[in-house]
Amino acid sequence: MTELHSGIYRGVTGHKRLRPSINQFVYKLFFFWLDLDELELLQQRRLFSVNRFNLFAFHEKDHFKFLSAKAKRSLKTNVLQYIQERDPQADVHSVRLLTAVRILGYVFNPVSFYFCYDHSNVLRYILVEVNNTFGEQSPILIKATEPVNRLTIDKNFYVSPFIAPDCELMLSIPEPADRLHLSVVSLTEKDVVLSAWIQTKFQPWARTSLFRLFWQYPLHTVKVITLIHYQALRLLLKRVPWFAKAASDELIQSKQTLEKNYEPT
Repeated sequence: MTELHSGIYRGVTGHKRLRPSINQFVYKLFFFWLDLDELELLQQRRLFSVNRFNLFAFHEKDHFKFLSAKAKRSLKTNVLQYIQERDPQADVHSVRLLTAVRILGYVFNPVSFYFCYDHSNVLRYILVEVNNTFGEQSPILIKATEPVNRLTIDKNFYVSPFIAPDCELMLSIPEPADRLHLSVVSLTEKDVVLSAWIQTKFQPWARTSLFRLFWQYPLHTVKVITLIHYQALRLLLKRVPWFAKAASDELIQSKQTLEKNYEPT
């Protein structure tokens, strides 16, 4: 059987809010690590499908929904074109995606990460795809640096009503290896408001792994959206101020977007 780059990252995610009230949690989770050149091979594996129903299923239409054009292109083609339009000198050969997939047809993906490599298998770009509960999606493009890819940006997308629209986000996204630790810190006037992180460990693709995932994380994708609303209720009960979407969107749109602030060099 062909050895795959694709696999699974299993671990935990944690959030710690420091202001104006303390609130924190840690939950177990897992991500699929998908080499977009291996989708056809993965389609042949039991319990997993591409663009059709299965116990676990990856649907390309769940991604790059922010594109205005509705051309029917593969996800990899969309990624390559998106980067090429912003950096004509970009050398991107392979794309590997860290994401949640559908379980029995349902998924909510707060965030997905595309790691884009050149012909020498050197990481060149990271594309962060953020979703909110309003069905909206927004990209953040990062030019990879060594050893840890860090970037501080203005918040340019409404994700949580409990995060001020004028805050900054400090991202830390290392290149995936046997272990992977991602983090994002929300800052207001240089004070940390919220720290969120994901800490995972890689395991190779195997059918038995998929069986275990399903039974160890039952209805995992439903659990994600349920816990998001549960934590929102906790914040409301703690009287944490919230920001209406319409007003937040107006303020965010008045700023420069990340793509205008960030010029690849």
